[in-house]
Amino acid sequence: MRMTSETYFTPNVTVKFNNYKMICLFSIKYSDSKAELLQRLRVAIANSDGSLSGNTLSGSFTGKTLFGTFKGRYTIDGVITVIIDEKPFSIGCGSIEREVTKYLESVQQQ
Repeated sequence: MRMTSETYFTPNVTVKFNNYKMICLFSIKYSDSKAELLQRLRVAIANSDGSLSGNTLSGSFTGKTLFGTFKGRYTIDGVITVIIDEKPFSIGCGSIEREVTKYLESVQQQ
């Protein structure tokens, strides 16, 4: 099987196809301190039957939904850059970006 790599850009989300696997990439602004945000995310994700490992610079996470499992990575450097490495096929990158943004906003308001 031949490996392929193509990248498509939408206004907020980059969708990359690598060897027939869709990878989502997007960035989100945040207002809390890195440590505070990370601690709130760690608790919220654990309460949702997921996991988050890493530090205030980078890490990885998993999550479960009714549609399947998500796996991804993050970096924090002025903005939070999220890379979704695995996701249910039926859920688009734009939908994921909207839900992650809402999730981060709700965690920051706690």
